[in-house]
Amino acid sequence: GFHILEPNVISALDPISTVALSLIGFLVGAELKLDVLKKYGKIDVLINNAGIYKFNFIQDIEEKEWDNIINTNLKSVFLCTKEVVKNMIKNQKGLIINIASVDGMVGAACEVHYVASKAGIIGMTKALAKELGSSNIRVNAIAPGAFKTDINKDVTEQIDIDAHHACNVFGQFDSYIKIIEFC
Repeated sequence: GFHILEPNVISALDPISTVALSLIGFLVGAELKLDVLKKYGKIDVLINNAGIYKFNFIQDIEEKEWDNIINTNLKSVFLCTKEVVKNMIKNQKGLIINIASVDGMVGAACEVHYVASKAGIIGMTKALAKELGSSNIRVNAIAPGAFKTDINKDVTEQIDIDAHHACNVFGQFDSYIKIIEFC
């Protein structure tokens, strides 16, 4: 699915014309882009926030599971960015925020497919920042640690906190939103 956030929802980014797309999932069609362009005339901000996770030992990961995580977490970033960046280049303005994970930087046991996908987002972000900077398009990644959500409800608090946070607390969503607004 996806969410189109009205400009007043994220007014701290650009109170007049910002359209932020939070695209969660694998497929993004040109129809969505055309609907946004028809309504707003341009796309200023893209937030790639896809993320699924499965705890599994590498020897137990089926190819279908690997493909599902890579497609959802990494390929979706490529497809969404490719579709939206055309308009940003034309307008010589844009902001792309890719949500990665601290796991993509430090690794984690029993989630090699998740780690690979999030590390791929970090690498893609660096490459896109260099490629698109001359078109006045900023590309940033945010790599948060663990948040207490349904995705990690089966992981014990101590293991999760020790693996992801130097300050020994779960992330708070209000802080997360402030980081996105800062980008």
